[in-house]
Amino acid sequence: MLLQSYERAFDEPQTFALGSDVVLVAWDAPERTSSLPTFSVDGAAPEKRRAVLRIALGEGLQRNLAAVQFPGRDGGTLRIEGLESGALSLRFGAEAMQSPAILLDGLDEAGRSRLIDFVLGICRGTFRLGDRPAFADLCRDLTRAAANDGTVEFEANGHLSSGHLLYIATAPHIGDVTAVYAVDGRQVVETRFRPIVASGEKYAPRMALAAPAWIGSPAVDVVLIGARGVSLARFQAASDVPSVASLAERGSLEGAVRHYALRCLGAIGDEQAHAAGKILQVLAPEAVRELAKPKHPVGAALELTLSCGEAGVFARGWIRDPHGLVLDAELISPFGSHRLSRSWHRVERPDLEKAWGKSIRKTPQPGFVSCAPIDEPFPVLQHRLHLITAGGPIETVPPVKVLTDTEARDAVLSSVAPSSLNEDVMTAVVGPAARVLHRRVMASQAAPEVVEIGRVPANPDLSIIIPLYRQLGFLRLQTGALALDPDIRNGAEILYVLDSPDQRAEVEHLLRGLSVSTGLGFRLVVMSANFGFAAANNTGVRSARGRTLMLLNSDAIPIEPGWLRPLQAALTMREAGRDIGAVGPKLLFDDGSLQHAGLTFERDLEGRWYNTHFFKGYPRDWPSANVPRVVPGVTGAAMLMPRGVYEKLGGFCEDYIVGDYEDSDLCLRLRAAGYGIRYEPRAELYHFERRSIELSPAYVGTAASVYNRQLHGERWSDAMEDLVARFGTGDPVTDERPLRASAGSRP
Repeated sequence: MLLQSYERAFDEPQTFALGSDVVLVAWDAPERTSSLPTFSVDGAAPEKRRAVLRIALGEGLQRNLAAVQFPGRDGGTLRIEGLESGALSLRFGAEAMQSPAILLDGLDEAGRSRLIDFVLGICRGTFRLGDRPAFADLCRDLTRAAANDGTVEFEANGHLSSGHLLYIATAPHIGDVTAVYAVDGRQVVETRFRPIVASGEKYAPRMALAAPAWIGSPAVDVVLIGARGVSLARFQAASDVPSVASLAERGSLEGAVRHYALRCLGAIGDEQAHAAGKILQVLAPEAVRELAKPKHPVGAALELTLSCGEAGVFARGWIRDPHGLVLDAELISPFGSHRLSRSWHRVERPDLEKAWGKSIRKTPQPGFVSCAPIDEPFPVLQHRLHLITAGGPIETVPPVKVLTDTEARDAVLSSVAPSSLNEDVMTAVVGPAARVLHRRVMASQAAPEVVEIGRVPANPDLSIIIPLYRQLGFLRLQTGALALDPDIRNGAEILYVLDSPDQRAEVEHLLRGLSVSTGLGFRLVVMSANFGFAAANNTGVRSARGRTLMLLNSDAIPIEPGWLRPLQAALTMREAGRDIGAVGPKLLFDDGSLQHAGLTFERDLEGRWYNTHFFKGYPRDWPSANVPRVVPGVTGAAMLMPRGVYEKLGGFCEDYIVGDYEDSDLCLRLRAAGYGIRYEPRAELYHFERRSIELSPAYVGTAASVYNRQLHGERWSDAMEDLVARFGTGDPVTDERPLRASAGSRP
């Protein structure tokens, strides 16, 4: 609708006060005009920044608007040069300015929409006018003159978070809303969120808008800027507004409005909003849509999706496509989408053959895993798999699956069959997702509980730290061996760190009985949950009182008393001017053959580094294994260290999952820090290797070992290369040159 008062009022420039020192100049000119005139006040040029808008009027004309600022001036003579009609001088000052409503003359609805957005948006931001009352008054007059007939009535539908409400109204006929402004007598602000329009069979198109509760004040004019016009809106005052949880339970949030609420909660970003987002997804899930009919030409499932922070969204699923109909697949989140063909890795799925038989074999590598680069502010519990096929789009929606961080990490590590678990898959998908989830797991550690059993030394010189996980079969044998040793009975502290806290009652009962029968005192440190070998040792050390630490596995059994003395003596030695940072004993298998005579490194057939031990499987008395010497490292199954050195290095690195490589990582950090490491064969213990780790569901049948090996190799490849070249097959070596750490190694 055109304003009827239009009578070529802008053949000559008109001026309007946007602020005491900001003037808006408007004039009509032929569309071919491209250059702008110049402006000055009493000979002074304006600030360089300006805001300009051109609006087509038809008949070859356009309306030109230019806003300029003259700091420190609130009046004077405005000189305009460069007009087709020549130079012009006008009075500049608030008292000489006109009502802004005339700016709308001759503009259609789309033009008025652009004009209002220009003044309330661009001019406000360019000249920082939002908190100037005079500008707010001008905007109120202008928007009331420009608004379409009628007012959009918004009702408060539900409380989101941080004072934001979800409002619902019948959608006005102004097209897509590109901006929402709130205007009162003091300020003009753009609201944080834009509305969406949702259509449905049961109701007319609805507009949903997330906005702060203060927007419902009668003193506030709310302006909706649409592609085809401008509307004013009135918002219901907030009272007795239900929560998101209540809306979800009542089934009031679905479809596009549900997705909009999730996006707004993600943008609000506080803990309350994230909690509300999770509640909404659990109480109002999307309807499950499956593609699992054997007779259908295409089958697919999105089995697991996990929000993994900077790693993106981990996705695992499969596609059965014997006829080659699927052109691409898209992962859809409330916070974005991603074409999976850009990042997925196709993998074998032998587990599907039972359900699908020969038809699944016709699809080479039907499985897929991917880390889709979608930034999700909180975990999304349901993503959609959108298949783009030759016959049109197909979509599948999985059921809601809520996993703990530990379950999610272990699911990622179990997501790929060993036959497809190559270095590319680990580097691009499994590794990044597992790393983020493992960090979350480790960040959830809570303070342990410490139980004292029997008489424990108050000021021990030595603390023996023994992690316990599931395997309790060696407790009697180990405590019996420790009890026979006078060096331990005379003041050593024994700490058992329970990493399977559900066994607390059983372990406490067992240790109390062993304390009575052996006369030993114990301190039982109970972890808040299972966090793995490194965290158990670090927690034990924080609870320990001794100046020297003996890190000992629960399946490592001393053969005879006196084994600690040669280790302690070796710890006081120096090698090539270096202090000794760690000493390890000789470890034997249960058949008496050598299990450990110092730790070293080898490459497998594919060139990947792994840990091994000198003379593993050799006879107990192999000559080279009976020589005290410097070694590349020693195993964490039995390692003596000064407490100060352990703490200086930060203890075991907790980046490794469950257990593996954290002991060699510590040894390599010791060497990088300038410490020597010794092997002492006069101390002998049996080591019933890997009895506890084999009971961990996070390790057995997962890629945890592959992950740990890759992480260790990335950090220490150069250093391992140096050590292998220096120590060779394990003959005595005293050369202690500095090591090279790989790029990105942990200091």
